[in-house]
Amino acid sequence: SQDYAQVAMTVGATDARVRHHLGARYADTENRNIVDGTEDTRALSDRLSLAYQADIRIGRDLLSLALERETTTFEQRGPVDFGDPNQEQEQDVSSIAAEYFGHVGDEVTWLASARFDDHEHFDDALTGRLSFAWRPTEARTLRAAAGTGHKSPTFIEMFGYFPGQFHSNPQLQPEESTSFELGIEQHVSDDLSLQLTAFRQDLDNEIDGFVFDPQTFEFTAENLAGKSTRKGVEASLRWLVSDAASINASYSYVDATSEDIREVRRPLHSGSVDVDYTFLDGRARIALIADYGGTRTDTFFPPWPQPPETVTLSSHWVVDLAARLQLTRQLALFGRVSNLLDTRYEQVLGYRTQGRAAYIGVRASFGDGASD
Repeated sequence: SQDYAQVAMTVGATDARVRHHLGARYADTENRNIVDGTEDTRALSDRLSLAYQADIRIGRDLLSLALERETTTFEQRGPVDFGDPNQEQEQDVSSIAAEYFGHVGDEVTWLASARFDDHEHFDDALTGRLSFAWRPTEARTLRAAAGTGHKSPTFIEMFGYFPGQFHSNPQLQPEESTSFELGIEQHVSDDLSLQLTAFRQDLDNEIDGFVFDPQTFEFTAENLAGKSTRKGVEASLRWLVSDAASINASYSYVDATSEDIREVRRPLHSGSVDVDYTFLDGRARIALIADYGGTRTDTFFPPWPQPPETVTLSSHWVVDLAARLQLTRQLALFGRVSNLLDTRYEQVLGYRTQGRAAYIGVRASFGDGASD
């Protein structure tokens, strides 16, 4: 069972010099595993987040300051067998962040941000990002960015326990990354625009949550000793074929390696194409979306004592179709068919993805907002 609650409030008009944002989120999760009608293990977790942000206008620039506090509790109960799942854990994280969006003349905008995290179980972490956008002409924009990242292990990786399957590793360290990117956006004409971005990310202490422990014959999570690297290019195109039709296309090349070995489940090539068409004076719209996933590797674990094998999963195209018809100002009919061609493919070895599925619905609006 899962229960969620969220409340948010903003104080200050849209054009006010200072606006205040307050928010609170709460999530409660309970997992009970039943074996032959009897409860085997039970895990309870709840998380409370409190946040405050102030947006301060300084001329054309904007300064944002934020505070956040997140508390998570975790409790697990179950029979003691080859390990003891019974435990209670708690984690507090306090954060402060600042972001400044500025201008240099009319051609250059820049953004600088920093975040400080005080984590109960790890050393304090300071991360940041700096980015620029330069528009030398009306048709061209050049972009550059650099930043650092920090990701703490999950509760499952640190404290989780599944008898006979997985035991946690409280000695895990957070993942840390540095990233860089360069990009250009070019408007070839009023109807055609292109974007190209090159990027690189280096990751230290990457967490592998599927490491076999020969002592317990269970899996666990460990920090990888080497460096993980992701680098590549992304390209996109937007073409307004006519007032009624448009085409969007994107392509990504991602070379992801861990300890100089290509990472599993990450295709080198991926992309998408979608065609959007409106008719009946704009009251009707139909969209055809095709997503491409290139070949990727995965690991097959044959029966013991045979060693694991690396296998290749086939590339695939998945096509979706969506349509909408505005019957009246208050009433609209919409429908969607996902995986239109009923393509069979796997993104993870041994796990089939959903076949063809159709959805249809009606959206109605009432009140003054629906009238002329």
